Amino acid sequence: MTDSQKHEELFAVLKSYASRAKKVIGHCKNEDQTKQLLIVPYIRDILGWNPEDPNSVQLEYQTGIGKGVERVDYAILEERKAVLLIEAKARHVELSEKPTPQLRRYAIDSQETLCVALTNGSLWHWYMKSNGRLDDTPFIKTNVLEPKAQDLPWLAAVRKGPFTRRAIDAAEDQKMVAAVSIWLQKAANQPADSLLRLLLKETGRAANKSNIARVKGIWARAWPREPAKKSPVQRAESEPVKKERRGDDKVQSSRVCRFRTVGSTRWREVDDATYLLQEIVAFCADHHAHGRTAYLRLLSRTEWGRLRRKLLVFSNLPNLWQSVDQRKYSKDFGGYHLFNHISNKGKMAIIERYLACCVRQDGTSPKRGSDIEVEMPNVT
Repeated sequence: MTDSQKHEELFAVLKSYASRAKKVIGHCKNEDQTKQLLIVPYIRDILGWNPEDPNSVQLEYQTGIGKGVERVDYAILEERKAVLLIEAKARHVELSEKPTPQLRRYAIDSQETLCVALTNGSLWHWYMKSNGRLDDTPFIKTNVLEPKAQDLPWLAAVRKGPFTRRAIDAAEDQKMVAAVSIWLQKAANQPADSLLRLLLKETGRAANKSNIARVKGIWARAWPREPAKKSPVQRAESEPVKKERRGDDKVQSSRVCRFRTVGSTRWREVDDATYLLQEIVAFCADHHAHGRTAYLRLLSRTEWGRLRRKLLVFSNLPNLWQSVDQRKYSKDFGGYHLFNHISNKGKMAIIERYLACCVRQDGTSPKRGSDIEVEMPNVT
């Protein structure tokens, strides 16, 4: 799979996560709720590290020694080394541009750490270490509610996998991108004489004061204004996969699938039945009495059809993931894959199984027709 394809898949995961985050962000009244509803799901679904595995993510990680002992909220571990530290703040806390003294101490005390993140659940400021100390400014800022194409190389680098070299390279690339962007902005507004001399030389003209002054006068008109051709990910930013419609509008495309809770006038639409499966799983996970992780694990133990295929497989369990026919499963949705090699009629039956596995606080399961409505092409 090419980097471009990986980025497209990651961007789909980011948009799905952003949709879920917008629903719960209003419930984040303090730091603990922000961690539970926004930060832990982000570490798990976007960064791909399992918060329940102490060998991958350690809570209240200790830095320093003696009287200087401090604890950082989360440490991402690779080969028992804390390569990434994450400091959490409540949703309403405004993040500073410069790293706090606390973050600087974390970075100094934890020598193996490569990167430190500061987050309030929706905004993430990422700082890199240089010569044992944190940089004065974040090399990238990401907003989980508004995913951007330019965030993908960095987020792909910090997803679970060989972290060290990949993350450093991605961070250095990100710094270079920022430096080039600043240089281009300056060049567009006030070009240096050295740049104009080079331009005149390349176009076969004398680099004298008269020509330099002349080029300065027409620079704004000569600067290219046409936008670059958009990549598939950039097109997706302006054309979201998920759509919402009010009322009982007919489905316009033969591929469009949609669902809504009974009594709601707003449909949630997706362009592919596989994404509809993922939306239903997210809906059930949000309503499961024992939480999202318990629901996903339940699906991973549930089998379907005469071939007894797992409804869900975690890609971070390599032995299990390698044992299944991966062609029969969906793209990676934040670390898990759904069985989807089946007709839309079969997918509708699988949705019934998803609903049956979801047990709400009152002990009942949501049902199609009485709790949610689902529509797919070629299925009545």
